[in-house]
Amino acid sequence: MEGKGRTCHSILICCMILFMCGCAQIEGSADVSDRRVRIVVGCPGYSTKAVIPDEDRVNDINILIFENGLMEEAIWKDRIYGPEDLEEEISLVKGREYSVCAIANMGRPIKPESMKDLEEMTFELHEKDSYMTGIPMSAYASGLTADHGSVFRLELARMAAKVSIRIDRCRLDEGVTMLVRNVRIGNYPRRVSIFGPSKAQSSDDVFENGFELTEDQCNALNVYGQDRMSGEVSLYMLENMHGNRTRDMEDGQMETASFVEMTIDYRSSELISYDSPLIYRFYLGENADNLDIERNSHYHMTILPENDGLSGDGWRVDKSGIGPSTPIFTMHPGDYVEGHVGDTLRVWCECYPKTSPFDPGMEELEYDRQRGIYDYMIDEDHHGVTLYLRKPGVGIVYMTAGAPINRSGMVLVCVNP
Repeated sequence: MEGKGRTCHSILICCMILFMCGCAQIEGSADVSDRRVRIVVGCPGYSTKAVIPDEDRVNDINILIFENGLMEEAIWKDRIYGPEDLEEEISLVKGREYSVCAIANMGRPIKPESMKDLEEMTFELHEKDSYMTGIPMSAYASGLTADHGSVFRLELARMAAKVSIRIDRCRLDEGVTMLVRNVRIGNYPRRVSIFGPSKAQSSDDVFENGFELTEDQCNALNVYGQDRMSGEVSLYMLENMHGNRTRDMEDGQMETASFVEMTIDYRSSELISYDSPLIYRFYLGENADNLDIERNSHYHMTILPENDGLSGDGWRVDKSGIGPSTPIFTMHPGDYVEGHVGDTLRVWCECYPKTSPFDPGMEELEYDRQRGIYDYMIDEDHHGVTLYLRKPGVGIVYMTAGAPINRSGMVLVCVNP
């Protein structure tokens, strides 16, 4: 009995030791147990007025959680209809440090293995307007630790910039009219890094013609009151950071640096844009020498044309399509030319606008060719003709221009032996 008692006593002590160890293990595990935390992603909310595109819309979102730089969990949400903040509750381990990323409007779930992989990812446009229903956005927070009831809040930032433009016509000469027909982004980036900065490296990285507003979409720029300040229109473009202009690199920079271009119907008392529009082009940045277009920035531009509006201050003006407001029609070298058999003569018409309908006198030229007076070749622009004199006689070159010129002229051609 005494031996059994010692045995029972030993067993009891062992049980107590095991029980105490078990309690210690349970208490210790409580320090590293999962904690429920809320991740809140601040969505911009839908705009109260129609814009192109809907700059605040969130169609889908990826929420990515990293621990020690490696993917811990990935959450994908699509069909997001409301403007409210998006909330997601997950379990994380207490005491560990996390990084959380949110990427909106990617159009698909993404699962990078590490934070480094995510930093190398880009949002890419397959067509220049393929994000019209939702601008790509991202948010990032690091150094987050989980405790019960913790809230991790992230605010989405657009990967694109907004450019708002208006025109102040108060310094234009009386009688000068400038009617905007088109506003567009040139050298429009095809892709943007999720967390930037982003820069188009070559012509393959940009669309030559990007986001644009046409006709009625530009109407606000053509409406103004007594102060002659127009309404405002806005364009959107992905980030494109080119830094300051450098003389050695400017040519390469200009191939991929983004710009805004306006095409304008122009008229003054002396000049008019018959053949092609007046073009204003300007670059964005912190100053005149800077070419940075930064994500989540709003650029405000006021165009202030002065006097005749054909010179620029901070923008480039292409006035190659501007000509006299009074149509021009002059036959050259005069109304009479002569030469000898075997000679070559040229007859042409100087006219403006060159886009007016024009007939170089095909019927008369063909008639004289059939008579053997000369052979002929029409100029590439159809405003002149080269005559190869073949036989003595008299022929004519009769040219006609349609509206708005509405004139015709004749040159008598005398071929001597």
